Amino acid sequence: MSNTLLRIKQYIDYKKISLRSFEVSIEISNGSFTSQLKNGKTIGVDKLEKILQKYDDLNPEWVLTGKGPMIRNQTENPIDQLGEIYEYLRKHTYLLEEKLKEAEQKIQQLEIALNRDK
Repeated sequence: MSNTLLRIKQYIDYKKISLRSFEVSIEISNGSFTSQLKNGKTIGVDKLEKILQKYDDLNPEWVLTGKGPMIRNQTENPIDQLGEIYEYLRKHTYLLEEKLKEAEQKIQQLEIALNRDK
């Protein structure tokens, strides 16, 4: 299961709100978050953005990495936090794209070797 989803669930429990109320508050379909949580899925950037906009006391760094406090200092600038989230996601997207390229190259090499052995 995604650690990010577990941390969001921990926040929901901390706020003492139901999963349904949470889904309504961030304008996602009924059962969407609950289903992701139960099925061990990941959360999309669009939903994460809605959550962080609606619940501005939720520390984005904590949600993404588990570092720092769950509840952030209200004096922090939310725009700065969104910039940090964007940068974090950009770096991880780049790393995933590189891993994908490596995997595709390996598949191509294996296919060549397989065809050569036929």
